[in-house]
Amino acid sequence: MPSLPQLNSASIFYRPDNSKARAWAGKFAPLLKKQGIKIYDQPMARQFLFVLGGDGAILEAVRRYHQINPIIVGMNLGGVGFLASVRKQKNFIRAIQQIIAGKYWIVEKMMLQATILRKGRKIATIEALNEILIQNPLGMVHISIYVADHLMQEIRGTGALIATPTGSTAFNLSAHGPLVMPDLNAIIMSEILDHNIPTPSIVLDTRHEITLCVEDFRKRELLSLTATHEKFDIILSADGETLVPLQKNDMIIIRKHKQPARFVELERNYFLKSLQEKFTFR
Repeated sequence: MPSLPQLNSASIFYRPDNSKARAWAGKFAPLLKKQGIKIYDQPMARQFLFVLGGDGAILEAVRRYHQINPIIVGMNLGGVGFLASVRKQKNFIRAIQQIIAGKYWIVEKMMLQATILRKGRKIATIEALNEILIQNPLGMVHISIYVADHLMQEIRGTGALIATPTGSTAFNLSAHGPLVMPDLNAIIMSEILDHNIPTPSIVLDTRHEITLCVEDFRKRELLSLTATHEKFDIILSADGETLVPLQKNDMIIIRKHKQPARFVELERNYFLKSLQEKFTFR
């Protein structure tokens, strides 16, 4: 079994508008430096990245730095914190001491890669840790979904959701999709408010590519992106953040990303304990 990386250097990430995270960063930096750990402004490969905030901040850090693949240590300042390594603030300092002592595990969480084709030309490639969502927020869209060249679903409704096991507790859960253990190699495919007879979610092996075709929708262009003012009806979103407007006949090819995200865990059965806290299982 390979040895665990030592905590010799680290970076700290948080959203500037989060005053609580900023205050904790002010405590973390001196503490880490006192232990002889170098603090860098930007994360580097094979380095620890402490993320202060909720799941949204952790998702942002993963997307922003996935290419260099740091070791994510999520310090929860949000709700339950499914993605966090430490859920409660009272355990933050102890968690740092555990990592310094080498009492932790690194878990790999699979990511999705979506390639968008328009008239046969690639227009975008995006990544997601939780899910890829294609939807018409104000109307209907007709989407055909193919798995290994087999037509699996014809959706005439709000849209379609493709989720990872990690994302099974996010949007997928709200869409009544199944909860999936995060260490499984699986992709979850769910319809969103289909006007046809409802079909259940499908859990697929990651060996299969999923192709979604935007067959038709009523063009009204009532919405627009804030940044570019581009009008749209159908939107693709990755983890609720990266947004790409779609057109009729666009094809989206989704597959398992070659490079997983790496997270620190400090306790066994962490996922099960998170479920217990969220749903108050007895």
